[in-house]
Amino acid sequence: MSSDKLFEETKWNYYVSVVPIMLFFIAFLTWAFLSEIDEVVRGSGKVVPSGQTKILQNLEGGIISNIKVKEGDTVAKGDVIYTLSNEFFKADLKAKEIDLLAFRANLIRLEASIDEKEEVVFSKKLLENIPDIIANEKRIFNEDLKNRETKISIAEDQLKQKKYKLKEAQTKFDNLNLELNLAQANMKILESLYKKKVVSKKQYIGELSKKQSIVTKLSETRNSIPIIKEEIQEARGRIKTVKSEIRSNHLQKYSTIKAEINKLIEKNKANTDRELRKDVISPVNGIINKLYFYTVGGIVKAGDKMAEITPIEDSLTIEAKINTSDRALIWSGQEVSVEITAYDFSKYGLLDAQIISISADSFEDRNGSIFYLVKVKADVNQFAPDLPILPGMVANINILTGKKTILQYIIKPLKNIGKNALIEQ
Repeated sequence: MSSDKLFEETKWNYYVSVVPIMLFFIAFLTWAFLSEIDEVVRGSGKVVPSGQTKILQNLEGGIISNIKVKEGDTVAKGDVIYTLSNEFFKADLKAKEIDLLAFRANLIRLEASIDEKEEVVFSKKLLENIPDIIANEKRIFNEDLKNRETKISIAEDQLKQKKYKLKEAQTKFDNLNLELNLAQANMKILESLYKKKVVSKKQYIGELSKKQSIVTKLSETRNSIPIIKEEIQEARGRIKTVKSEIRSNHLQKYSTIKAEINKLIEKNKANTDRELRKDVISPVNGIINKLYFYTVGGIVKAGDKMAEITPIEDSLTIEAKINTSDRALIWSGQEVSVEITAYDFSKYGLLDAQIISISADSFEDRNGSIFYLVKVKADVNQFAPDLPILPGMVANINILTGKKTILQYIIKPLKNIGKNALIEQ
């Protein structure tokens, strides 16, 4: 009886001690089989500029009148770095503006001459800005007008003379024709008297000679009339030629001035651009890495380097090293979590990122370690806005390569032991 009781007690103790252990072991295996943890590849590196360092230069140069920043300052795109002063370009721009107004006045004067106007009218702007030049243009216009009128008047006088000459020739022709008719009538009477021996032969020949003289003069006058008419046409042509030459001369000058105005407009645009370029501005958001000029009043030559700016973009680039044994586990586009070691990640968190490139070949550092270089891009706006992430800061990266159950992690060493068992080295 006592032995049966002892057996029952022993059995009960067995259940109390073994069953909980078995239940715990079953629960642990279930948890290890179902629970997953991230499998990551770790690397370390640093923040690098997203873009290449920008070199600021000035096309024309000048004298530094203001320095707006210092090395290490953060600047936004469009911020002024230097202000230059160049009085020469200002004076040149003013002089060219006056030249342009003068050319426009010249053009107005030529247009009035081409249109054969009796008076030239200039705008109020020209009268106010270049009164002396306008007065000179009016004087030239009046002289040109007088010269034109003189040349045309001379040609018209010649035409009048030719017309008068024609009129004289026609009158002379009519008179000679009348004289010839009278001479012919007289010769008929004289010829009858000569046959009757009333007049002498000498008298008869004398009258015949007078008649022939009239015939000769009449013929000469008749022949001169077409010649005079041609001369009249030539005189009319000369008037047209004089007007055409004057107009052609003005048109040629007009074309030349128009071309000069167009050239001057382009030059003025260039000078205006130069004036706008007196402010040397940042082309990107970035950090002033280096200034080449520190003195107000310093002279900057055309094309001189003035500043270096390291770009800061919304996207952040990190270059990190990973072990060669992990290369097969990573590829472009994989998700990455980034820790900026300058800031407490438990307080500020991690940055979500992506792999954008992996080096085609491995590298070796000074210590002989071999690694692949991975470039990772993250959105800097995820981070605290008041905490800048600057090029050169150290960063740790965790590349998510997959997931494994806890049971797989436990079994892995056992698999390796089994794989290497009974192998002699």
